[in-house]
Amino acid sequence: MKKTILAIAIPALFASAANAATVYDKDGTKFDVYGRVHAAYQGEENTAALDEKDNGDLFYKKSDSTTKGEVYTYARTGMQGKVALNNTWSAIAQGEWQLSSENSKQNSLTARHVWAGFDGTQYGKFMFGQTDTASKWGVQDRADIFEELGNVASVNDGRQEGQVIYRGEWNGVFFNSSYISKNSKMDSFGTELLESSLVATTAPGVSDSNKKGLKDGYAVGAGYNMDNGFGFGVSMENKEFERGTSLGKAVTPPATPDYAITDLKSKDDWAIGTSYAFDAFYFGAMYNESKLKGFDNGQEIKAKGFELAGSYTIDSWKLLAGYNKLDAKGTNVYGDVGTTNDVEIFNRVILGVEYAFTSNIKSYANYAIESAGEKDDQWEFGMQYNF
Repeated sequence: MKKTILAIAIPALFASAANAATVYDKDGTKFDVYGRVHAAYQGEENTAALDEKDNGDLFYKKSDSTTKGEVYTYARTGMQGKVALNNTWSAIAQGEWQLSSENSKQNSLTARHVWAGFDGTQYGKFMFGQTDTASKWGVQDRADIFEELGNVASVNDGRQEGQVIYRGEWNGVFFNSSYISKNSKMDSFGTELLESSLVATTAPGVSDSNKKGLKDGYAVGAGYNMDNGFGFGVSMENKEFERGTSLGKAVTPPATPDYAITDLKSKDDWAIGTSYAFDAFYFGAMYNESKLKGFDNGQEIKAKGFELAGSYTIDSWKLLAGYNKLDAKGTNVYGDVGTTNDVEIFNRVILGVEYAFTSNIKSYANYAIESAGEKDDQWEFGMQYNF
């Protein structure tokens, strides 16, 4: 009997505005544009689906089918603006979108960061709209240094729409908070429980049938970045769901829906991250835990993951190495009352190298040695142009 406890959808790294081109900058008004074009080849691998051991635990068993072995491409474009209102306050806004090519992964135009707000300098920033929640900045992103194949040990839900956000920083000390308003369609939900392998990472994880979904949520994060290159942060996040929200795979009738948690009640996350940068060396680490609960039958899923990542830059070359591990435990999932299943989802060593042709153009190659069950190793190489 095959069952899936947990599958993770990890969004790609967002395009940095560090290379933004200033279009207009006069009389307190500034407008920048930036973007990215990314092309890469992912090596072929045998898919792996969860199977049950004799003791009831789950493991990834290799199948005869293969996936990937293809070139994929996408482009991102973004803009950000700032208008001074007085000596302290400015109006600020950002919009960023991604377009995947016709035959690559998903053919769609996706909004990534769309928000507007106010910057009060020493009083912090107030933002309204869609972006990452307060639990990520300065905490979960410290070990996120690989273009692909890394940062797989977190079940953070990624960008959320309908947020009210506060961000403040004072002499290295930072504090972030965000309130997530009601949202009936949680396509960005980071956990996906399907009766298939982790290869399928694009489908939404929460069914929005009957317009049910997120009731509300909040996130907070805080930390300190020191002048000597050392920094750390901690964060927590909570989401409450309306009764009738199902976590799992909603299929087309007359097939039976494959719901892991038939009536999702809440999701709680917490994380701690730290990093150290000195000259050409960088090291980051992150540990996080998540708990998903159902309204009935004691349904619960717990996940624990940690990441280590480091890099060393030599002229135009950057060498990278990392380790990611993610485990999960399901209790009474898929309606099987009285059962508990453990599964090792990722146990991965990542090795990578990057070469910067200029500050805007780089190539990279990453190889992931996977030890979870019978999963195949993965590899990818690609090129990226940022402007």
